[in-house]
Amino acid sequence: MSHEFDAALAAVGPRLHELRRRRGVTLTALSETTDFDTHLPRTLQRQGPLPARESVIP
Repeated sequence: MSHEFDAALAAVGPRLHELRRRRGVTLTALSETTDFDTHLPRTLQRQGPLPARESVIP
């Protein structure tokens, strides 16, 4: 992966957390709305190991 992609993906977590906080959306509600398991947004927000591309782009 490119440095630009890694930087963009790293910025997703904090932005996602801020938007969820402002709107009062839980990880469970986000999961139900997006059909993603709660693990993906949680990992992004904590800036954990990058998920496999297939789990981000189905």
